[in-house]
Amino acid sequence: MFFTLDVISDLAFGKSFGNLQIDRDDMAYIKTSDELLPVLILLATFPSLVEVFFSRVFRSFLPKDTDPVGMGRMMGCVFLHILRLA
Repeated sequence: MFFTLDVISDLAFGKSFGNLQIDRDDMAYIKTSDELLPVLILLATFPSLVEVFFSRVFRSFLPKDTDPVGMGRMMGCVFLHILRLA
């Protein structure tokens, strides 16, 4: 998994995350993905729930690009990369 993340991040951002070298998931991306998978399956099965999950009530529980680890940190990396391209 570390190799896959490093290859994908290198292709996407021009620099790998370095997980393979340090032999750990420094951003907790793999752990977060594993935890979110059941929720994503639920949303794919019942698309009407998407509006509920992304409503104002639940928005504070969603990842933010300022999070130090997980999906939010990944979103932050993507936003920074997009800003550099603009």
